[in-house]
Amino acid sequence: MGQIRTSPALGDWLLFAVLAAPHVLYAFVWLFPGRWRAVFRRSPLNTFAAFATALKVLQFSMVILWWLADEWGVPQVTKVPATHLLLGVGLVGVGQVSFCLLRTADTFKLKNEKPSVLQTLNVSMYNAIGKKGVYYGEKLGSKVPWCTSFPFNVVSHPQYVGSVLSIWGVFALVYAQGPATLCTVATYWTGLYFVTGLIEQFL
Repeated sequence: MGQIRTSPALGDWLLFAVLAAPHVLYAFVWLFPGRWRAVFRRSPLNTFAAFATALKVLQFSMVILWWLADEWGVPQVTKVPATHLLLGVGLVGVGQVSFCLLRTADTFKLKNEKPSVLQTLNVSMYNAIGKKGVYYGEKLGSKVPWCTSFPFNVVSHPQYVGSVLSIWGVFALVYAQGPATLCTVATYWTGLYFVTGLIEQFL
């Protein structure tokens, strides 16, 4: 069991920086698409998608390393209270569904079907507007039709809402077995999505 800390340590600040990295990339591409296109002329959208994916992998890898660095060990499901388990699984389930389901739906051209229970916020958003819509295709020279169907008729930024629900779902599952700064990390991560949403909404 690691030492209980109530204030951020060096590892926390490193985690904060890594968590912010994708959002810094999103903000740069959104605010300065011309500069991005000038550097990556051959395939600005695919390059952006590749960078975003790589940074996401780095994010989650850093979260795991941050957790293990304090020797908290692997969270045990048997130690999670039943109410927290239901809340956590529910939030994660609503917020995120494997993108494999999305790829399958896209392959079989199911984009015009009514959303099923499995097509929750993140997957439905990707399914509704596709890769070009998710990765700022309109900013990077692609034509992206304006989407008013599900999930955009429910929330303005479904991907970000889904991600935030997932963050707090995981928090509900593991917070009793982790460091005291875990709530700070979850709140900070949520704030990053909030700021990114504001940038896309108003800038």
